[in-house]
Amino acid sequence: MVAGFTATFMRLLLLASTTSSITTTAFSTSVLSRHSSPFFHLSKTSRDVRPLCRSFTHHTTTLRSSIDDLDFISMDATTTTPTFTTSIPIKLLTFDLDDTIWSTSPTIKAANKVTQSHVDKQLGDASKPIWEVMKGLFKANPTDYYKVRDDDETSGLSREPVYLTKLRSDAVAKLHASSLPNAYTMSSSPPPPESIEFAAQAFKIWTDARHDSIESHLASNVVETLTNLKQKYPDLLIGGITNGNGSPKSTKSLSHLFDFNVSAEDVGYGKPYPEIYHQAHTTAMSLSVDVPPSTGPWWVHVGDDMIKDVVASKGLEIRTIYTTEFKENDGMDEAVGIHITDEGKPTSRVVQDEDDGLDYLEKKIQDDFVDAHVSNFKQIFDVVNSFHSGQP
Repeated sequence: MVAGFTATFMRLLLLASTTSSITTTAFSTSVLSRHSSPFFHLSKTSRDVRPLCRSFTHHTTTLRSSIDDLDFISMDATTTTPTFTTSIPIKLLTFDLDDTIWSTSPTIKAANKVTQSHVDKQLGDASKPIWEVMKGLFKANPTDYYKVRDDDETSGLSREPVYLTKLRSDAVAKLHASSLPNAYTMSSSPPPPESIEFAAQAFKIWTDARHDSIESHLASNVVETLTNLKQKYPDLLIGGITNGNGSPKSTKSLSHLFDFNVSAEDVGYGKPYPEIYHQAHTTAMSLSVDVPPSTGPWWVHVGDDMIKDVVASKGLEIRTIYTTEFKENDGMDEAVGIHITDEGKPTSRVVQDEDDGLDYLEKKIQDDFVDAHVSNFKQIFDVVNSFHSGQP
């Protein structure tokens, strides 16, 4: 695992250095323990940068989880950040959803609580935590719940996205079936029709509760900001691109402000794969004849994940806005804590990298791939105005 981690880390370093005079001069793969990091040295013109020995940790993801995603980005190591002309108006504005439009952890917890209460009431003593059943199913049959593909550009199998709708529904169906007179096991046969129906009802309760909770956990000034953008730029398309299964189209205060939403479950590829961005592009073209046939700086994407949102978008020459309003969150994404480890086992939280992070590397990536950084959603209005008017 260390060798693969180190190699991919080097790729990230090279990728982050392509648009400046910084070049890699040496790299040591020596790792003394789990708490030590690869050391590397950089030089910039006549000034040496001190050895940096903390593993880069993104605000909402850890390097160990995010850096694997880098292999899936369609960007050559020689790619440079596009130089935007001043005459390109913005036609499409897309958003990541979890921890960008809303705070994820409290909305998931609220939905889980409502759904668990419903299941407990219906099943009584036969009930147990849905989350435990989800973990058990995922551990026993992981490939039932994520897409596995051989990719020549990666050293192994990619595992995006996790099909959370199926996983949650199967867990509830198993709970219900196990309460029936003939004790049922998920591996022995398909769940009986009544269990499938019970699970469908429970999942609707979960979905409704989740979207209801979103209303209380939106980023600051979301509705006001999007409304102002729609009023000022009536032809601007606004869409969601998410690896989860939440949707602004199902959220009362947001549904009229979003023209579309694209999810990893529907596409079969999650961010940072370009396929999900291409699907968003295709959808936008179907809604407006003004959308150009190729991705470019007429499109702005907003997200909180440096790799999946920012670097992936930049690989398609999309302008990027990096948002850190929810950076204090614990990194729980739509997977509700299902983060696949190298052993294929789910964990209840993001796998925390115990090494120190590379603050310099994080700043370098921001400098090279972030067109604008906001800490409050309201600031996006001014950034889009500046992009649209051609201001730097």
